[in-house]
Parts: sequence; C-alpha cells; structure tokens
Amino acid sequence: MAPVDATPRAKARADLVCDGQDDEVELLQSLQFARRYVVRHATAPSGHRKVTLPGRHTVEWLPGTYQLGHTLLLPDAADCAIKAQGTWFRYAAKTGDAIRTPGMLRCRYHLGTIESHSAGAAIRVTGTVDDDLGDPAHQTPCQMSVLSFTGLIGQHYRGTGLLLDNARPGGITVNRFTGTDIAGFHTGARVTDASAGSKCDTNYFSFHFIRECRTCIYESGHRVDSNVWSVNVDATVAQGIAIRTAARYGKWEVIMGTYQFEGQNRALLLDPGAAHNIITMHPPLEQFAHRDRSGNETNVLLSAHRLKRLLQSTAPAAR
Repeated sequence: MAPVDATPRAKARADLVCDGQDDEVELLQSLQFARRYVVRHATAPSGHRKVTLPGRHTVEWLPGTYQLGHTLLLPDAADCAIKAQGTWFRYAAKTGDAIRTPGMLRCRYHLGTIESHSAGAAIRVTGTVDDDLGDPAHQTPCQMSVLSFTGLIGQHYRGTGLLLDNARPGGITVNRFTGTDIAGFHTGARVTDASAGSKCDTNYFSFHFIRECRTCIYESGHRVDSNVWSVNVDATVAQGIAIRTAARYGKWEVIMGTYQFEGQNRALLLDPGAAHNIITMHPPLEQFAHRDRSGNETNVLLSAHRLKRLLQSTAPAAR
C-alpha cells in the first residue's frame, strides 16, 4: 500500500495506491485480503471461546501522507500485523475517530503519526464491534496485542489521543500500548469505566512524552485494575492535570513536570475508589501540587523524599 505522495519507486512495488482522498477505503481493502481462521480467545483465565476471524496476515503501509475522510476501522483480527512506520494519517473531520479497532488477538499494529482535528479520538480501542459502524456482531475483545504509534497530534485541546473505551461488552486486557509523543488534546490518554460484561486490566502503557493536554492521563476505576504505566508527562496547560486515576492495583513509573505551573497544576489526582496503587514519581511529588481524595490509605506514593523519611523513621536509634 502506497500513499499518493509516495515516490514512483514505492508506488511501483505497492499492490494498492491511494489517491489522497478517503484513503481509509484502500487501507481497509489491504486488510481484507486476509483469510479466515478459527481461533480461541480467553473469556476468563481458564475459559475460552472459539470464533472465526481474519488472521495470519501482514500488510505494509509505505511512508507518506494518508488522508482519512472517515474513520479507518481496523476489523477484528487474530495474529495479524500492520507495518506503517514513517506514515502520517490526517483526519480533518471535526467529529468521529481517526482510527478505531474493535477487536484484536495477538496482533501487532505499528503506526506512524495520527493528526486529528476531531472532538473524537485519534485512536479508539473498544474491544467490541460498534453498531454505528454497521456491524453489530461482536467477535473478540482486545487481548495480547501490541499497538504502537510515533505520535498522536491534536488541535486546540479537543478530543482524546488514545482512548480505551470499555462501554460495551468485550474487554481490553493484557495488551501493550506504546507511543513517542501525545500532544494537543483535551485528554492525552483515557481509560473509561468498564461496563458489565467487560473488563480492562493488565495493560502496559509506555509513553515517551504526553504534553500540551488539559489532562495528560485519565484512568477511571470501575472494573479497571492492574494496569502498568511508564510515562513522561508535562502538565503544560494552565489549570491542567498530569495524572488522574480511580483504578486499583496499578503500578506507575512517572517522570513529572508542570512547566511554569508548579504549585498550580495538579501533578497527581487520586479519585474516589483508587486503591492499592504504587506510584513512583521523579522529581519528588512534594515539589508539585497533588490531591488524594481516594478515601483510603492503601495507595503507596514513592519519591526520594518519602523514602528518606521512611528510612530515617525505621533506623535504629544511635547509642
């Protein structure tokens, strides 16, 4: 697959060439060459369900600019890969999502940069197929997959960069989400409450830099637990929040900054219900404004200052 601005050499080796308008049509077509296979996905640690999905297929989207006129829906798939480094996806619509994936099992999707002008999401992961996109049949949740991107670039603090939408039955579990840059959104990374019949847990998030967002990371807590975050966040917008979570059993490794808003922007906000989280932050959390309204004492907040005080309090008295 080659974009309209690819080199003649790249276009010559491509099976499909986009025309620079509604390129999601050709992008989806490249995925539909996959054959279908019967696979099992986990319904519980000891339970499985068999479904028939497209699978065992790899596509390469060559470097260049892809113009998305409508949402690019990545269909349910198993054991598939997308190689799209060096790409730029531009979604100019004011509503809707740029890219949406309803279900993936052991898939590897490596994308370039998504530029979104929408109040929707640059990438929405749902773990189920959406009725509004024409296919109400749920096939598989999002499990044991990798989704990476070079950048998610929003405009005017609107919309969401990466959205894990758990509103419908399915589940988003045991995945890895990796990105280099998230900037310009209302919310950089968002994990919503999970509905009955859904679950969001044991996902690994690694983001090199989240910046210029009103809230960099917002994680809800209902049926959301055991996620692992390794992030560098800067609350660089006035009255911004770097990290907000209500989840349980999370593990956080955070490099923190609030730019010129030290003492004003919230570096950390623990919402009601947040419990049993271990949060390690550098520079020390004491240098930033933060608030704990979780309602319990099971969250562990680690920094060099706190560890020093802990060691001093437990050291044997000098004789």
